[in-house]
Amino acid sequence: VDGDILGDVYQNHIPKEVRKALGQFYTNPNIIRYMIDRVDSNITPTSKIIDPACGSGSFLIEAYSHLKDKMLDDDWSESATHEHILSDVLYGVDIDEFATQLTTMNLLIRNLDNSETVDNIVTGNSVTPLGSNLGALKTTESPAEKVTKSGDVDNQQSMFSLLTDAVSQNGNDGFNIVIGN
Repeated sequence: VDGDILGDVYQNHIPKEVRKALGQFYTNPNIIRYMIDRVDSNITPTSKIIDPACGSGSFLIEAYSHLKDKMLDDDWSESATHEHILSDVLYGVDIDEFATQLTTMNLLIRNLDNSETVDNIVTGNSVTPLGSNLGALKTTESPAEKVTKSGDVDNQQSMFSLLTDAVSQNGNDGFNIVIGN
């Protein structure tokens, strides 16, 4: 599957006024490719890449494609590559829960034979001015977590702590690349 097919469908079926109210502005695929090409030398299997307003995941999909090609050239298996990129490299945040679900689906369809989960895509408002209180910004759990959890769970947590926890599990305390529109 090439490109952000689900994002194209979403963009063409959600009224422009609704997208504008949410601050959803989609980037031309040629610009996305250009931007990812500019940081390509920094995209490695040890990278941590975040799009803080990921929408349907166009930037993350392009980063996925670049890294997948490199890893396959380095003799990684298709399934190990897919699993590693989704669990250890790509992170995304969006204010629109449906958009984060699209990002999750867009990343999962890169390899339909591998049933990996995507826990690093979360719903939250990462563009709100934070001041000095990073913990004030709230987010909900990822679409993958919502599917796997049952019962009435308080799913509010600080985006900062959620992303810090996700990155620190892999022995890194930050992101190497922040990209988006």
